[in-house]
Amino acid sequence: MNDMELYEKIPEEEFPIRLLRNPSSDFRFAPHWHEHTEIHFIFEGTARIKCADKLAVLNRRDCFIVNGNELHEGVEGNCNYGCIILPPSFFEKNHVIFKNIIRDETVSELMVSIFSEFENADEAGLLAIKGYTYLLVSHLIRCHSEKRFNESNYRRYFEKLDRINSAVKYISENYADNITTAELAGMVHMSEGHFCHVFKEVMGSTAKEYLNSIRIKKAKGLLEETAMTVTEAAYCCGFSDANYFARIFKKYEGTTPKAVRGK
Repeated sequence: MNDMELYEKIPEEEFPIRLLRNPSSDFRFAPHWHEHTEIHFIFEGTARIKCADKLAVLNRRDCFIVNGNELHEGVEGNCNYGCIILPPSFFEKNHVIFKNIIRDETVSELMVSIFSEFENADEAGLLAIKGYTYLLVSHLIRCHSEKRFNESNYRRYFEKLDRINSAVKYISENYADNITTAELAGMVHMSEGHFCHVFKEVMGSTAKEYLNSIRIKKAKGLLEETAMTVTEAAYCCGFSDANYFARIFKKYEGTTPKAVRGK
């Protein structure tokens, strides 16, 4: 996993709909974000996906929408799934934030139709895919919108997300340092109070909680993959107090660092 660059640049293509199909796959991918909207559909099996600070468990025929600029990660799963990736331009002037988890038979049937055409796509099939996808998006806008924006509010919303993503990227690159909310707020040109409010609103957790989650994840990897002691892993990941590290580790992982080190 490359935490140095969370932003994923998706190339523009002549056909605006990008489809990915994984008949049998371990549902894991690194944390990243992009401007595109991503729609996951589980044909069979189960998967867990994290979007901002929300963890969702997906089962057969569940759909999960990642809105543009939302940080997301495939945590685990063994499933047969498909993914549709749509550029902002596909939505024209419909500035909508969708609910993440969708359980809707109309959505399920449209997703099945889209991927059925995708398996043997000829020129007519590409037109069918585009038609079904427009039907899908119109249904999602009508039935599963969480927020709707006018043009100016839409731009302000995504400017806010861009600022928080910059802070998230900085945390991921510098988690071992002594990072303060005042420092993060200054980086993105916000007051500390406003930054803390916006970060919690976007990420679902405070900046300190998010920093600790990254540190614990890194420390767990060091304990599993290297010969480092618990104290060495704690210091390497930004914890100056081994006892505090053990408490936070138990909070996030449900076990002790010594238990992980001893496996």
